[in-house]
Amino acid sequence: MLPDFTVSMLRVYSCRFIKLFPLLVSFLLSSESLALDGNRIGLTDDERSWVAEHPTVVVANYAGWAPFDYSENGEPQGYAIDLVRMLGSRAGLEVEFLTEFNWLELMEKFKAGQIDILPSIYLTEERQAFISFTRRYFSPPFVIVARSDNADISELSDLSGKRVASIVGYANTQALQNNYPDIEVIPVANTLDGLKAVSQGAADAFIEGIGVVSYTLRKHSTPNIKVAGDAVFKGSFSADLYMGVAKDNIILRNILDKGLASLSRAEKHTLRQRWLSAALDGEATKDQEKIK
Repeated sequence: MLPDFTVSMLRVYSCRFIKLFPLLVSFLLSSESLALDGNRIGLTDDERSWVAEHPTVVVANYAGWAPFDYSENGEPQGYAIDLVRMLGSRAGLEVEFLTEFNWLELMEKFKAGQIDILPSIYLTEERQAFISFTRRYFSPPFVIVARSDNADISELSDLSGKRVASIVGYANTQALQNNYPDIEVIPVANTLDGLKAVSQGAADAFIEGIGVVSYTLRKHSTPNIKVAGDAVFKGSFSADLYMGVAKDNIILRNILDKGLASLSRAEKHTLRQRWLSAALDGEATKDQEKIK
């Protein structure tokens, strides 16, 4: 028979263990979950070593490209933002965002080595000189926005000799300037300014991705304009979206690629429903959007 003191102590420790047991189970399950999460995308030893040496990655967050990549009250938002968070979690990486900068400023910071990941970027020949691109993950087609009373514009060939608003520093702006010398490009700062330029007659058309145009029109009433048709560019430039890292950071590129490859159809659908279902209203528009 145990002494009374020993029995009392056992009771105390038993009570403490019972109270702590749920926390212990939770910790073990979360640890196992994290381990499984890190394993689920099949990182190599070199990739695991890279993650261990670089536990936090800095991701660009463009202030105004909703619904893909934007910030609201300083908080990163959007399809690409949720996506890069998912990939970071699967690889065991902490994600830190550099936000509240315009696109040109973010590109300069990326070139200076202050940013590890560009979460939503178009591929161009010029950018391939200093960016390593992941696989494409989304293809929101470009569209032409024109005035509602203009029946003469439905494709890029109709814009010869016309004034076309396009955002400074964007890849589609460069593609217009390189491939369509007969078009007068009117530089604008953002999507809303481009839509207003058409609405107010300062430009004959504006070109941007359908998701961004639709989202902006829902947030800001802009009269007298319509989506006149698709903008399919000459040459190799396309509407495919990628993530980008520094040219020599192949390991990080491969980690992101494995994360993208691991996404299920259900996960892609959830992302689409959260960020794009409202922006892509109408069957014709939905048919043009492709999830990669």
